[in-house]
Amino acid sequence: MKTGTMLIALVFLFPSFSYAAQIFGSLRKQGGAPVAGAIEINCGGQIYRGNADANGSYSVFVPRQDKCSLTVFYENRTSMPMSIFSYSDPTRYDFELLSSGELRRR
Repeated sequence: MKTGTMLIALVFLFPSFSYAAQIFGSLRKQGGAPVAGAIEINCGGQIYRGNADANGSYSVFVPRQDKCSLTVFYENRTSMPMSIFSYSDPTRYDFELLSSGELRRR
């Protein structure tokens, strides 16, 4: 009972937590090989970072709903930013990394 009351109080005191969500997905090269690297999501000037593991899976917590851009840092290279949206529900974005450094949705 104490935990439930505390959770409700936190939602009312910090409503942004109740709107926050996760952006997750996978990164693959052309041909299907996974891409491991750093992920950066820029939402209205706020930067949120995460990493893609050896399987190409990533997950980044973004505490706001907004239009954002996602950039991948891999093998001493930087991809071109890709426009994404952060919603109140978890959102999946699977990308294919082209040899030109562009990201394409899969």
